[in-house]
Amino acid sequence: MYCFAVIIIEIIIICVYLGEAYISKGTKQACLFRDNYDSITESGLSIYGLSADSPKANTTFKAKQRLPYPLLCNPTATLIAALGLKKSPKGTIRGVFAIDKHGKVLIIQAGGPDATLDAARKLVAELKEQSSKDETRHASPPAKAE
Repeated sequence: MYCFAVIIIEIIIICVYLGEAYISKGTKQACLFRDNYDSITESGLSIYGLSADSPKANTTFKAKQRLPYPLLCNPTATLIAALGLKKSPKGTIRGVFAIDKHGKVLIIQAGGPDATLDAARKLVAELKEQSSKDETRHASPPAKAE
């Protein structure tokens, strides 16, 4: 059971996926974030994985899949449960969420590998657009008084 986190200086995105380290959809999601690592991180984001698997399983999985981001362990799944992405009594619901530094949830969405990547990309695009608007607003000269 894994999550992936993308940290944007002020925003954390975590993608949660099902299964042990070698279940195909979990592997697909991990590899999608690996393959899109540069496009996600070029804006100052960092990607992290969060897993309910053991440190040994995470280390093996990270090496085998050549993941450029760290995988964090949460064997009790307390964080995954706090995110509302834990199945009862055991398991994980695949999804993605983002939280800013003030604890405001920006996105939380259950979904498969492609959907979680799309949600992360959409947030990145929205943040880039907002940043461009902020730069334009700050670069504009003040209006002249007549």
